[in-house]
Order: sequence, then structure tokens, then C-alpha cells
Amino acid sequence: MVARGRPSGIQTVGDLSWGAHLCEFYESAEDLLDLLVPYMLAGLAANEECVWIISDPLDSNRVRERLSSSIPDLSRLEHSGQLEIRDHASWYSQLASADPQELIKGWVEREQLALSRGRDGLRFTGTPSWVSRQGWDSFAQYEKKLNQRFASRRIIAACCYDLNQRSARDMLDLIGNHSFALTRRQGEWTVVENASLKASKDELKRLNDHLDELVRSRTSDLRTALQARDAFLSLVSHELKTPVTTLRLYVGDLLRANERTLPQAELAKKIDKIRKQLAHIELLSARLLECADIDNPEPRLDRSRIHLNALVHGIIDRMESLASQEGCRVRIHDEEQVAGHWDATRIDHAISNILLNAFKHAPGGTVDVTIGRNGERALVSIKDAGAGISPEDQRHIFDKFTRVSPGSRASGLGLGLWTARRIANEHGGSVFVESAPRQGSTFTLSLPIAESSSSFQPPQRGWVP
Repeated sequence: MVARGRPSGIQTVGDLSWGAHLCEFYESAEDLLDLLVPYMLAGLAANEECVWIISDPLDSNRVRERLSSSIPDLSRLEHSGQLEIRDHASWYSQLASADPQELIKGWVEREQLALSRGRDGLRFTGTPSWVSRQGWDSFAQYEKKLNQRFASRRIIAACCYDLNQRSARDMLDLIGNHSFALTRRQGEWTVVENASLKASKDELKRLNDHLDELVRSRTSDLRTALQARDAFLSLVSHELKTPVTTLRLYVGDLLRANERTLPQAELAKKIDKIRKQLAHIELLSARLLECADIDNPEPRLDRSRIHLNALVHGIIDRMESLASQEGCRVRIHDEEQVAGHWDATRIDHAISNILLNAFKHAPGGTVDVTIGRNGERALVSIKDAGAGISPEDQRHIFDKFTRVSPGSRASGLGLGLWTARRIANEHGGSVFVESAPRQGSTFTLSLPIAESSSSFQPPQRGWVP
């Protein structure tokens, strides 16, 4: 059956599907005309071939008179074959047999003729008031087979029955053998569905509701995926901005140095810094691809034995130009020599982000970097002389996309400290802050020296879990 709706012309019914087999219960000829005229007009307007089989209480003249009030060129439609108005006796005698299968075959052949003429399908109606009481059971079987056969055809049928002639048992038969029935109550047409059709519609509604829920769920999943994508792109932008900016400054130094005589050793040193920065970008790009979905389980750590002091010195050396750009002076304090098993690239990211945060929020000041340990924990503390952070802001400082100094000239997406804390957590460590307004801030990265985390407790003051 073609799923596309076909106009019924009946306001109470709305659109129909091909294969629809209607039953109308009427009490007067006017009931029939009120329902069947718009039904047939809708079929003609939809390029369907329409057949109206006439019997009491209507006659062909009355039907043509009513149709012509809406269709001035009625005779043209009849002549073209799109509309046929026939008396029931001549129609059924034309079929030459009263056998139900032959009658049904006649309708299917008429459907094929309609399609061959370029019509969309066949629509017909009939009023079998001529069926006697004795022939009713056979006719009811015919209607049942008709309903079954039409289900797969491009046919719509409306069969009309006089309420005054049919018994309650007859009406039950008719309702069961049609898609649905129509009856007029207090001047309004009402639809009466048979039990199987109602059950099918209820099941279809249940399936549609389930489909709607699946669509909503998939839409939510897609929205989440898009948000994760946007977050990843933001993270990529943030993580690559720092080394690219540093590289740009190094290249600028080289270009300026090219305008004057530069000792070979100093030139080699600057080129080596550029080489290291490019290698850092390459490592960073590879790791960002691993972390494409930042809300999924943490990436695999590439642990190796790392000398923390050497790593921190290398980071500060690499970020020298960024510090100079912000007017910052960096002092390193090696309280102890510390080594442990960590992912060097990830720890590099974390410390670089905390340093960059100090440069941006405390420009023109001194930044003190202290490397030490507390029991089985390695500590890297970065202290700036900036404006400090309020206790309220400290509660959110490590949240994703959070910037607590919207009035400052510092730019960024609020991912640096969130990334630093995430990296620390991946290693079983932590990042905490000690700060107060107008007293600067100290961010401390705490890492377990052993591969498993220990029971180290950070200072309670300013602690952010």
C-alpha cells in the first residue's frame, strides 16, 4: 500500500491510505449525498478514477444534479472516463457473475484500467440496498474478502448501508469487514473503528511514540557529541596557542638579530630553542589527537623516569620570550632534586599552563618557581605577585571554561588551570591554590613520586579539591 495520504473529502475522516474500505450507515438519501458528494469530488481532484454505483434511495439524475452544482463540466469528466455513474443492475450484469471472486477481480481490473489511463488509482462507492435477507451471509463474506484484497491495491471504497434495513448482527459484520464505519449522530458524522483496526492504530501510536523518544535521545546524544567536539577544538586552540606564540617570538628575535652581527654561539642557541619548540608542538599535537574526546576516560599515560628539576628548567627556558613579553622575571628555587615516573609531555603541559596563568594575571612582576617534595610527593609551586583570588573565585578556578578576572586584559578560554588539574589527577596527584586579594597567588602541583598515589594531604587553606 502506498503510504502517502489521499484526501477523503470527509472532514471527520481526514486523509485516507490506499486500500481504505469505508462503511457508511445512513438513514436518508440526504445522508448519502452529504457524505458521498465531497468524497467523490476529493477523488476527482486528486486524479483518481471514480465510479459511483447507484441504487435506492438515489437515482442517477439526482446524483448528477448534485455533482454538477460543484462540477460545471461534469459531462466532460464522464466522457473522459474519469467519472462513471452506473445503475447497480447494469454494473453487476456487466460482470456476468455473482461469484465473489469474480466481482473482486472486476474491481482489480478496473483499477488497472485507471492506472493505464494515467490515474493515481481507483475510488468507488456503492449502496447495496438490493441485497436480500437470504443473500446477506454471502454478501458479508464478499465484503470480508474485498477488505482483505484491497489492502494491497490502489483502491479506496465506500459502501453504504441503510440503518433501517440492517440488524444489529448485520452491523457487527459490516464493522468487522471494513476499515471503519461512519454514522450520523445528532447531525455530525462519527467514526466507529473495528477492534483490530483500533488495536493496530494503538500499536502504531506506541511505535511512533517510541520512535519519537529514540529521536529525542539520539538528538541529545548528537548535541552532547557536538559539545564535546567544540570543547576539544577549544582545548586544541588553547594548548597550541602558547607554543605557537613562543615560536613566533623566537623567530622575531632571529629576524631582529639578522639586522646586526650576532655571535655564532648565540645564533645557535636561538635556533636550538626554535627546534625544541617545534618538537614540543609535534608532541602536543599527537597527544591532543589522543584526547579528542575530553569527556571520555583519561588517556593512556606514557610514563618514564623524569628528573622534575630539569623538566621545569627546560619549560622556563622555553617560555623565556613569553615571560619577557609580559614583563615578568622568573626565579627558580631548587629546594630538592626530585625524580619520579610521570608522563613528561603531560606534566610539561600542566606546568606550562600554570606559568602562563601567572604571566597573564601578574604582568610586570616576579614569578617564583619552587621545586621540592613533601614525603612521597613531588611539589612544584608557582607564586606570582598579582591581584590575588577571592575565596569565592577559588571554588571555581579549576572549572572548565572559567575565567575569574573578566575585567583584566588577560585573554583565553578558561581551560589552562582545568587542564593542569586534569593532568595532575591522571597521575594520582592534585593542583591546589593559596591566595587572597592583593596578596598574589601560589599554585602548587603535587605528584606522587611512586606510581601509586599516597596519603599526602595538601594545606587546608585555599585548598580546592
